[in-house]
Amino acid sequence: MLRPGSPSGKQDWDMKTPGRVKSQLPQPRFVLAALVAFSACERGPDAHEIVHPTAENAPPADAARIVRDGSPQDLTSEALASWRSVRDSLLTARTTLRIGRASGDNDPAVFGRISDALVAPWGDIFVLDDQAQEVRIFDSTGRAVQVIGRIGDGPAEFRSANGIEILGDGRLLVSTRSRGLRAFVETSDGWKLDEVIDIPVVPEDMCAVGDRAFLSGWGQARNTVVHEVVATTDGPHRPFGSGYKAAHWLLRSQMADGVVGCFQEASRVVFAFELLPVVRSFDPGSRTNTWTARIEGFAPAEVVEGFDARGAYVTRRRTDTEDLVGGLHGLGPDHLLLQTARLNSRARTITVNSFLVDARTGNGASLGDGLPVIFDPTLERYIAMFEDPFPRIELRTLNGDR
Repeated sequence: MLRPGSPSGKQDWDMKTPGRVKSQLPQPRFVLAALVAFSACERGPDAHEIVHPTAENAPPADAARIVRDGSPQDLTSEALASWRSVRDSLLTARTTLRIGRASGDNDPAVFGRISDALVAPWGDIFVLDDQAQEVRIFDSTGRAVQVIGRIGDGPAEFRSANGIEILGDGRLLVSTRSRGLRAFVETSDGWKLDEVIDIPVVPEDMCAVGDRAFLSGWGQARNTVVHEVVATTDGPHRPFGSGYKAAHWLLRSQMADGVVGCFQEASRVVFAFELLPVVRSFDPGSRTNTWTARIEGFAPAEVVEGFDARGAYVTRRRTDTEDLVGGLHGLGPDHLLLQTARLNSRARTITVNSFLVDARTGNGASLGDGLPVIFDPTLERYIAMFEDPFPRIELRTLNGDR
């Protein structure tokens, strides 16, 4: 299992299960589950193989650069100064609140696995426990307020819930991989289910601006990866963003998994493939691609598509080092925070690396491996997530002027 733990960003990796990776990190962030669905077949003689990702899926030659060392390239002096200021604030943030305990009977602060967390505009903290399939609500002091949901198939129950957002009208939106969004509203008797919103894709990640939710997930009809949904029962669905290019539908489906980040001005939505070094920015109004960036030094997992006398097969080729993109968040109007995981099969570790990217150009640089897994960052604070020695979160306040 992949277990986030030490502030250094280097984690233990239990590799007892050959051929697949089980994750204790937030899902879909930092998960190789996309590859688990691939069928592995014994190769026959005279096999013809194609190794993915292919050249046609690589970022263009003129793509912006997200570098591993130094500072972002091709920024104005003003933009570079802003980037450095935000970088310094992230790296020197101080912890102001901790939520999470090692044990306790029926204690909401004892988590099984934390897959998402956010701070509501009014100060309450919402934590999605992936193992219990519950949303735990705490006030600004860390006191437990309410628990929403449980594992089940009822309207207010969850199967594979993987994301939470607060909409502009104050409702809580929960995404599930069972092709549904559930909206909850706060009443005098606590949070209650308001409506179930059907969606045409299996969501991998979600962000929201106002009453508009943006989901990442493969749209089979047009091979799209981002889907805008207005969070009402009869709201429109608008897909955009081209997916992975391949002849095999299974490859298009699994290689299209990714994460999505929003900016509160709703002028930009950013998507990153989990298994590719490709980040794209879109104008959600026109649904056009405004820039594409390359994550330099990225080691993608190798997926092999083959053909032999027995037919076609798709399998994964094990490599010593693999990267995947795990988190993407708009950070103020001018930056986005990108996090990746580097899996080292020889050392049996996973290292979380963070990158700060200029939102106007797509150019960015690494912040190193000293930051933990981050949820819901703003220019004032962020939520840090740890699982070692037990699952917990910290609310951290950023320092400095920006």
